[in-house]
Parts: sequence; structure tokens; C-alpha cells
Amino acid sequence: MTSNNWLKNWFLFCSGAHLDFLNHEDCKYEHNKYIGIGSAVFFTALFAFMSASYALYTVFGSWWSACFIGFVWSCFIFSLDRYIVSTLKKDDNKLNEIWKASPRILLAIMLAIIISKPLELRIFEREIENELIKMQNEVEKQQNEAVYSKYPEVENLETAINRLDIDFKSCQNYADKLEADAAGEADGSAGSGIRNIGPIYKIKRQNADAKKVECNRILQELDKSKSDLATLKSKIDLEVTNLARTKENGLLARIEALSRLTFTKKIVENKPIVQNKLEIKKDSTGKIDSLQMPINQISTSQVTVTEERNAMYWATLAITILFVIIELAPLLLKIFTDKGNYDLKVQTIEETVKSREIEEISYLNDEVNTRVKIKVGINENIVNRELQDNKNLMEKISNAQLDLAKEIIDIWKGDELIKIRENPKKYVGNLKTETNEEAT
Repeated sequence: MTSNNWLKNWFLFCSGAHLDFLNHEDCKYEHNKYIGIGSAVFFTALFAFMSASYALYTVFGSWWSACFIGFVWSCFIFSLDRYIVSTLKKDDNKLNEIWKASPRILLAIMLAIIISKPLELRIFEREIENELIKMQNEVEKQQNEAVYSKYPEVENLETAINRLDIDFKSCQNYADKLEADAAGEADGSAGSGIRNIGPIYKIKRQNADAKKVECNRILQELDKSKSDLATLKSKIDLEVTNLARTKENGLLARIEALSRLTFTKKIVENKPIVQNKLEIKKDSTGKIDSLQMPINQISTSQVTVTEERNAMYWATLAITILFVIIELAPLLLKIFTDKGNYDLKVQTIEETVKSREIEEISYLNDEVNTRVKIKVGINENIVNRELQDNKNLMEKISNAQLDLAKEIIDIWKGDELIKIRENPKKYVGNLKTETNEEAT
């Protein structure tokens, strides 16, 4: 057998057709059709092996395990597709044939989507890797924020530091001003204009020294707050460093990344909305002033986030449609091709077997009916015989009762005759009395 014949027979086997029928002389011209159907079934299983192996590799991280399970999955897809194609029967009405094949078509579409998704992940692997890095950063940021949220003291300390820093600068400026006033009073360049260290200078010097003391106190509080904040941040940084980081590289994460890549977020900022806030003023009588002027304006804007389909979306959709077409190709090819000699032979054998089975069932029903009739006839004979026996028995009982009654009457008659012979006058008198009573 040549390699071409082996490959041809293999594709014919993949088509689900009966090779003995196809090898008849009047069916050989249909080989090309069934070779096309079988090749579509085979390559669908091959794509299923590739997609499942890649998807499982992202889960297990081992090519051996992924390829083994992917091979089992491809065998299942091959058997299922071959079964779907082989059980699709030709019909003279195409619409009726499509309606009968609709469950198989829906199943083929679902299988195509399942097969195409891992291949999409492999095709757009570079883009997905970049998106996974962004997702990883987002997850780490959320984890860091969760840690910082457990320490509200950080915000309180930062607020206190900002307030103390402002107070210290204000205090320092005022202390410098008091120091300058005291120095000007001492050299006569300011204040009273008299060069003398007198009581006015002493008062200003005391005020300047008191302000410096206050500034030093604020500075000490500021340094202490900064030290506490640094200690707390060191503790938080240590906790963040010890966090268990899980790498976003699984199958579900890749599917999520692909879904995020298929849409582009577009932020649209609408025109600002200006609102006037009025200050309510009252006059001396307590009434509201009718002339009220706006004291400030509040400007707000509405931000809208929309998602638009991008090139990645159309690319993934095209791949999915391609695999749907590949999966449906055997079914559509078998539906829309005319009925050939192979289909006629299969239909003839099916009808022959069906007729033979119907005939066998008819014979079996006749045999059962005959047995039932025989059984019923036997039962009727038995019943009739039992009825006749019962009738004869009843007649015998009735005759026996008559014979007994006659015997009793004869005995009674004999006894009465004896009594009459012994005392005839008694019976004659009784008869006369009964006759007179009847006459009366």
C-alpha cells in the first residue's frame, strides 16, 4: 500500500464513512468529498491539541503533562466531530436537514470557541505579557494600599507635620521680626530712635526671646513627629516587603488581560458647569437683602469613561470566526452536497434492516397472538368441562334428593295407614268435622 493510499484511507476513516461502501465501484467518485470532510475533522482535532496543550502549559508549567492531556482532549474532539459528521443523514429537503443538524451545529460552534481561545492567547502573547505586568503592578499597588490603610496614624502624622511646619515658619518669621525690632531699639535705628539699652529694649528683647523659645518648642514637636513618621514608615515598608507576591501569569489572568486589550478606554470630559454661590445678607431690620452678589463660583465638570472596540477586538473576533468555519466545514459540506450513491446505499441498507425488523416484529406478534388464542381456547375447554361436570353433579344431587323425598313420603304413608286401620273412627270423625267447617 502506498503512502498516498494510506493517507487517503486515513482521511476517509476520519470522515466517519463506511469504507466497504465507499470502495464500491459506483461510490469511488465520492472519495474526494469524504476526504475533504475527514481532513477537516482531523485538522480540527490537531488545532484542539495545540490549543489545549498551550492552555494547560500555563496551568501546570510542564510540557509533558500539557501535551499528554492535550492529546487526550484532541482524541475526544476527534471522536466527537467524527460522530457528529457520521450521524448526519442526508434528506431531500435541505431545510429539514439543517433543522435536524441544528443541535450538532450549536455543539460545533461551542467547540470552535473553546478551541480558538487558547490559540488567541498564544498569538497575542507579547501584548498579553505587557498587560500582565500592568495588572501585576495594579495588584501590588492595591496590596500596598491595603497595608497603609491599617495605619491611619500616617495620615495624622503627616497632617500634624504640615501644620507644625507652617507654625514653625510663621513663628520663626515673627521671632526674626521681634529680633530686628530689639536690635533697632538698641542701636537707635528703629523704635524710639534713641541709642540706648533701656526698658523698651528690654521689653522687646524679652518678647523676642520668648518667641524663640516657642519656636524651639514647635521645632522639637516637628522633629519628634518626623521621627515617629519615619519609624512608622519603616515598619510599614518592612511589612510591604514581606508580603507574598503572586505572579499574575495563570490562564485566568491571561484571559482577563486579553479581554482588557480588546477594548480601549476613552475618557471624555464634558464642558464645565459653573455654579454661583450667594452669600445671604440681612439688613438692620433682619430682612434678607434683595441685592445679593455672588461671592465665588464653583466650576465642576462631568467625566465620562467609554470603551471602544480596537484592532485587537476585531483580530480575536476574526480568529474565532475562522475556527467556527473550520469546525462547521464538515457539517456544511455534507449538508449542502447532493445525495450520492454512498448515501443511497446506506439508506437502502437502513431501510432493508428496518423492514426486516418490522417483519420480524410482525411475525413475533402473530406468534404471540396465536399462542394467546390457543391458551384462551384451552382455558375455555377447561371451563366448559368444569361447568358440565358441575351441572351433572347438581343433577345427581337433585335426583338423590327426590329419591330421598319419595322414600320419606312412602314411610310416612305406611305409618298413617297403620294408624287409620287401628282407629278408623277417629279419622272419619275428623274428616266430618273438617267437612262441616268448610261448608259453613
